[in-house]
Amino acid sequence: MSDDWGPSVVDEDFDAIIVSEETKSTAEKINNIRSKGGKKELLIVTVPMIKARDGKLISSSRIRNSEIDSKGNLT
Repeated sequence: MSDDWGPSVVDEDFDAIIVSEETKSTAEKINNIRSKGGKKELLIVTVPMIKARDGKLISSSRIRNSEIDSKGNLT
């Protein structure tokens, strides 16, 4: 098993995965792996990306890099 997928591939306790349009294809790959492994597929819930105050998209990497806070305000 690859660490790229985390527990989403092997853990039966998940019912859904929440993704953005940018990461929807990854969720589809996870479902493909789960299906091949005999596990139920996850419900894929796609949420829209939201822009920060600077007009760029909010992302966890921008928050971790202290470019913005979790509400999209510049830091």
